[in-house]
Amino acid sequence: MLDVFGITDPKARCVFLNSSIERRLSRHDVRHTTGVLRDYGNVSSGSFLFSYERLLNEQVTTRGDYGVLMTMGPGSTLETALVQW
Repeated sequence: MLDVFGITDPKARCVFLNSSIERRLSRHDVRHTTGVLRDYGNVSSGSFLFSYERLLNEQVTTRGDYGVLMTMGPGSTLETALVQW
């Protein structure tokens, strides 16, 4: 089975919560995103970098794993990237 790790920008709390529910993500899946929101608040587009740092520090990804990085910009801007470690 393929592990996929997700990092989401917590730009708008309600958008984040709704998208997490729709994607059926558990609290564990979004622990870094919610932790950054709790610890730093909304730090704009760079929010995902803080979450990404936490994921890297956990050392749970291995070569070949896939991840999805998602951030929201002003208006309806949505940036998403599929990455492979």
